[in-house]
Amino acid sequence: NFYCDTPHALSDDQYADALVMADLTAQALLVMQTDAPPGQLAAELDTTSALRLIVHQASGMVAAQLDVGVAQALIRLRGHAFSQGRRLDDVAQDVIDRRLRFDPEIDGDT
Repeated sequence: NFYCDTPHALSDDQYADALVMADLTAQALLVMQTDAPPGQLAAELDTTSALRLIVHQASGMVAAQLDVGVAQALIRLRGHAFSQGRRLDDVAQDVIDRRLRFDPEIDGDT
């Protein structure tokens, strides 16, 4: 992930670094997947299946709260987690447990 305070294009060096990181990540994923049975995700890569369910459920709830699409709701969830320095699954759990609600007056596009 790349984060900046303001939007701007990557410099040539930053772009080159991003390509190296993408290549290393792809190689690591292929190595992890090597011993997995055909058609199945390697166990090392599937450890977040419960997390995905929580995040998807919370995304649906946020989408309903803000009257936006699920993709936009997921962006809002991720942005909230990042801005608060919290893990995405913790924020999602707060939404599911109704400890956190996204208010369209505050979080909307108006």
